[in-house]
Amino acid sequence: RSREILVNSRNELYLSMRFLDVALSSLELLPDGNTKSWGCDGRIFHYYPEYLLYLYQENSVWINRGFLHQIFHCMFGHIWSQPVGLQETGKADWDLACDIAVEYLIDSLQFRCVRQSPSPWRRECYRKMQENMHVITAQKVYGLLESMDPSKPEYRRMIQEYRKDDHQFWYQSPENQNRQQSQKEWDDIREKMQSEIELFSKEASQEAGHLTEALRVENREKYDYREFLRKFS
Repeated sequence: RSREILVNSRNELYLSMRFLDVALSSLELLPDGNTKSWGCDGRIFHYYPEYLLYLYQENSVWINRGFLHQIFHCMFGHIWSQPVGLQETGKADWDLACDIAVEYLIDSLQFRCVRQSPSPWRRECYRKMQENMHVITAQKVYGLLESMDPSKPEYRRMIQEYRKDDHQFWYQSPENQNRQQSQKEWDDIREKMQSEIELFSKEASQEAGHLTEALRVENREKYDYREFLRKFS
């Protein structure tokens, strides 16, 4: 039953956002008792069946948003792109920054299957971040969290508002070659997705909210870095 819910969610996302076709089929669905919610490592979508059933009974849109939450973590490389020298104490900030960036993108989408009006608290949070950055990315939000040093109540509120999945799978250590291969595959998916949104569907580009802009920034940064390495070598 829980797997059927995820498969139906994947199909619903695909019908609304055809540009997600490759991304949606890139994660293997696996029930896992080692998590009490859900999370992914770039290849496998780990989920706790009872948690999935609970969310579905509450609101099926949460399933769609949760699925897309995992896809965006992979697409923007959050699993593999932790800041250099990240210590154990900084993981909480990085995890939160990634969740904020992903939820911001999902909240900007105009597709009915994931549409949920952001709370006034969220909207105010986004407004403050937009004052400090043109495009909201995990890296920039992480830097902001590090510099602003929010109070404990405010920090707890942000975690409560944005934490939607289990990131333990990010920090497990499968073979380095597999991690590099997964990252390359998702880089390719992201680049192709930007082209599809911009070139083949004007309507999709309008409904995609801030996603198109975020894809441009991420792809440009990855391209510039590769070009730098090519010239350096």
